[in-house]
Order: sequence, then C-alpha cells, then structure tokens
Amino acid sequence: MGKNRQTLAFIAVLIFSFVLISNATSTRSNADNTAQLPQQTLLLMGKTMESLDIHATRFHVYGRHQKDDWASDREVTAYLDEWKQAYDRVVWTLTEDKENEKRKLMGTFSDPLSSYTEEITIHVQQTADDRIATYTIYEASYHSNVNTETVMTELFYSGSPVTRFDPTDVFLRAEGIAYGKNKGEVHEMSQSILNAFSAQAVEGLEEDFFVSQSALTPLWDRIIDTNGKKMNLQIALREINNGLGGQTTVTIGTPIITTEY
Repeated sequence: MGKNRQTLAFIAVLIFSFVLISNATSTRSNADNTAQLPQQTLLLMGKTMESLDIHATRFHVYGRHQKDDWASDREVTAYLDEWKQAYDRVVWTLTEDKENEKRKLMGTFSDPLSSYTEEITIHVQQTADDRIATYTIYEASYHSNVNTETVMTELFYSGSPVTRFDPTDVFLRAEGIAYGKNKGEVHEMSQSILNAFSAQAVEGLEEDFFVSQSALTPLWDRIIDTNGKKMNLQIALREINNGLGGQTTVTIGTPIITTEY
C-alpha cells in the first residue's frame, strides 16, 4: 500500500513537470517540409513573430522520455552515469530518498556570457510491481537577442542532450510581447498569427483580454491527435494594461504549449 502511495506521488511530480494534453499521441504524415527540424522550426517561429511586430523575448526547448522496464538497478545507475560523463560542463547533483526508493539526478548549465541555460532532471522510482522507472526531462532556454548561430550550435550539435530524445518527445515554445495594441485587439491578433502559419483553428478559449487557440498548420508534419482533433500549433495571448500603454504577451508552442512547473 505504501509503494502505491509513493508511485502516485511520483506520477504527480511528472504531471506537474509538463502540461500535456491528455490521451495525446503523436502521428506523422508524409509531408516533406523544410521547417521540420527543431532548429528550423524555432527560426520560423521567430521570423513569424517579427513579421507580426511581436518582440520575441525568450525561446524554450523541452524534451521528455519515460522508461519503466529497466532490468536492474545497475542498468539505471549506468544510465545516470552516462548522462554525467557525456556532459561534464553540466553541474550535477544526485539526491536520494532510500526510504521511499526514489532518486533524482539534476544537472544545470548556464552560459555566463549569455542568457542560455540548460536543465536536465532524471527521476528514478521503484514502482508498485517492483520495477524501476525513470523519467528524463530536459529544458533549454535562451533570450532572443543572443547570436542565433551560436545558440543553434549549442542546442543541436551531434550528441547534444536534446538530440538524445525522440523527435516526438521534443516540444518548442516562443514567448514575446506586442506593444502599442489597442484594447480588445487580442482576438484580431490571434487570427493574424494563425494566418501567418497558414493554420486552421480546431478549438479555443476566448475572453475579453485573453485568447487561447489550438490549430493545425501544414508547415509541420508532426501532429498531436487528441479526442479526435488533430493539432500541432497552440497560441495564447493576454492583454495587459499597466498604465504605460497597451501590450500583449504572446506565447506560441508546437505541437502544444508546454510549460514546466
């Protein structure tokens, strides 16, 4: 019974690590699009925001992978050691909870000359059926004003952390601000963003000063299928009135907006 509670607690941690659409599965079409690679998608997101007079502020790259069929604890230890040895610039910290049979390996890296950061977290948990499960989470983040070529090299060199994840387990997010917008323009702006990506909305939420849209764009062939609806683009806009002129925060994600808590 105690292990069941521990497992539930571990699952709760994983749920809060990512905001994911329930029952979503990734499917791929036969389209051959030049914006399919993550680095190309990030560049396209940035250029599209610029074309719409949205000031990009920060970009995020997420990866996640779950494995629950490890044969032995020795295999898991070797997996953790492999990560530590492969990325020695990362500062690693291992914490253990022997009573609850849990471990967490966390690695962080921050470039002192730029805003580029990386964080790798590997959760290890004994499951209810006495198996060992790991959940590996990766996040890289960089400011929009860094040298694009440099940051793309940091992110996507052969053998980089994010390249260890299956492409279907990689999520991208761009954040920005639109200045000088009139009150209530979030609805028009959301449609402009969809048009810029040649996207069709499939579902959404609209309030006076907030809009969230899930959509399908032909620019990328990776698709999330949830509840019978196919999507690979999400946008969220929130109008802010700070007394200094109107501004709107803009978030664009593919295939969904993913946020680590």
